[in-house]
Amino acid sequence: MRRAVPALSIAGALLGLAWSGTLQRSTAVYVLVLVVLAFFLAKSAYRGFWRGLEGVGVRDPRGRWEQQSPFLQRAVPPLVIAALERNKRFIRGEV
Repeated sequence: MRRAVPALSIAGALLGLAWSGTLQRSTAVYVLVLVVLAFFLAKSAYRGFWRGLEGVGVRDPRGRWEQQSPFLQRAVPPLVIAALERNKRFIRGEV
């Protein structure tokens, strides 16, 4: 929440300037707004991703991800590994 307030304030100011005609309304302004939001909210989204995995029943997802080899961490996104793990548990009847 701490990061959302400045992100939304800056994005709102940029959009307000664009809509008032101070800034030229173009795709570049909207891209800039998205970049600002991504910059401020990326860490929160990253944390929310791991909390979401715990919420659906994956035990210690971040710890398990960090135990994987660096090659595997770069080659396979965490979401794919979580889906495969969930599917493996479903097949074994643990879910």
